[in-house]
Amino acid sequence: SKSTIPQTIIFFMPDQTPVILLAFANDRQGSFLRNISLEQQAITDALGPAETNGWVKVKVLPAASIQRIIDAFMEYKDRIVLFHYGGHADGESLLLSSGENAATMDADSFADFLATQKAMKLVFLNACDTYDQAKALQQAGVEQVIVTDRAIEDEAAKDFARYFYAGLAQKKTVDASFQQADTIVKLGKGGA
Repeated sequence: SKSTIPQTIIFFMPDQTPVILLAFANDRQGSFLRNISLEQQAITDALGPAETNGWVKVKVLPAASIQRIIDAFMEYKDRIVLFHYGGHADGESLLLSSGENAATMDADSFADFLATQKAMKLVFLNACDTYDQAKALQQAGVEQVIVTDRAIEDEAAKDFARYFYAGLAQKKTVDASFQQADTIVKLGKGGA
């Protein structure tokens, strides 16, 4: 008897929609960021039209840990085009959640990890004093990086992120979205 083997195998192509990964962490025991949940909501609201239209998928990690960030990158392999972090940081690390405690993620190691992500275009570190992380991120191949070179007021960080992502959702360039957010925040702060 002769057996027949199917000549075609159907492979289902996964969704290829670009992904924006939003990671937030708060210090529950030290310097609590009272607007971090408002920042998260403002960004997801701003990106809502882009997601509804199928331009992007937004993945939110409200209590980001190192493991949850890695898991998201594994889940959306080579589809994450933008990584946003909101929380505490410095020039060498990001402060993340780890149960009831905080854990730090080394900036250089994270930049090395991002170098393996083929779709990564922009990293936005919406935290104080992250300027020193920009060089490692750019050496890792991240095309554009948004960081701060000083402490930033919680409210200003939230507003800047909101207007920046509203610009992206309107299909403005990163530069135009940045200028929009900068101008609006300065307007609200009397030019500061």
